[in-house]
Amino acid sequence: MNLTNEMSNKIQICRAIAIIAVVIIHNCPQEYEGIVIRCFVNFAVALFIFLSGYLTKLVNNDIKMFYKKRLLRVIIPYCIWSML
Repeated sequence: MNLTNEMSNKIQICRAIAIIAVVIIHNCPQEYEGIVIRCFVNFAVALFIFLSGYLTKLVNNDIKMFYKKRLLRVIIPYCIWSML
């Protein structure tokens, strides 16, 4: 998939909005106001999942190698941070 400059800018704007929404989620109060705010900012997680899937580039159709690379990219940082 080739991204044009305009598409890339739109994706960056979506990422910025999602980041701001996640910050709001983590800083909203736990009372009734927080429940109301959460209704409007819960889209951020779904947006991150959508963008990561949309931007994932499959170089070849070897699904086994794809998951092996993904797993290594997740497991190694997870183990390091868990030990710290």
